[in-house]
Amino acid sequence: MKHLSLINEFREELTSLSREIENSSSMGHFDINKVCEDLVCGLFQELHGFTQLRNLNNEEKQNFPGIDLADDKARIAIQVTSTPSLGKIKDSISTFLRYSLNEKYDQLIIFILTKKQASYSQSAIDQIIQDTFLFSVTRDVLDFSDIAAKAADASPRVLDKAVNILRSYTRGCDAGLSDKDFDPPSDIFEKITANLVELYFPSTLYVADLIPEVLETSNGRKARNQRKQIRKFLTEMSISIPSDYEINGGKLITFHDLENRH
Repeated sequence: MKHLSLINEFREELTSLSREIENSSSMGHFDINKVCEDLVCGLFQELHGFTQLRNLNNEEKQNFPGIDLADDKARIAIQVTSTPSLGKIKDSISTFLRYSLNEKYDQLIIFILTKKQASYSQSAIDQIIQDTFLFSVTRDVLDFSDIAAKAADASPRVLDKAVNILRSYTRGCDAGLSDKDFDPPSDIFEKITANLVELYFPSTLYVADLIPEVLETSNGRKARNQRKQIRKFLTEMSISIPSDYEINGGKLITFHDLENRH
């Protein structure tokens, strides 16, 4: 079924991307995080229906304090990070409150690009919030596994759009361009001429033994360039042979019969 194929492709692309982010983060390379902000934005637009979600770092100013994505209509804010620690979540919430973003947004989502911890202390979060707004560690701390679960329940139309968004980031093509978009049209023909040359191997290989003196230079040393030495020797002896031959192990190897002067 097409729907099942989409689910499998979405899962595979997401797994590959998550692994790449983890490897980059472990090496201290965080440039991929900025790229993934737009990816997360697109996936939340399709899978969660936040149609007006936008990247604040692109539209308003770089390093927007406390949050990266926001949908003013849905009153949703999202912080995208590759750091899954409780300390990072506490810092994000503290910055969110310091800039009074809770007055504009009802929900703050912390999206972990790597893998979130098995559990977080809700009481530690509550000490920071102090009833200023509602933040649930089970509802508001998400990672790609939550995206995958959401995709599994999505309609085929929504899932197809989400898959295309993933493709645009993992394969470098624009969203909406699937493999079938690159197939050539069936009703247009073009005549081409290729400059190909047919190659074949003759049925007989000729091997000639070389006397040691042939491969020696004038001072009695073994020549480094044996083909050049052979050519020099034959010229001096007024002997002609085909130019396509190899020298190996004191033997001359060719596809041509050396007894045939034609």
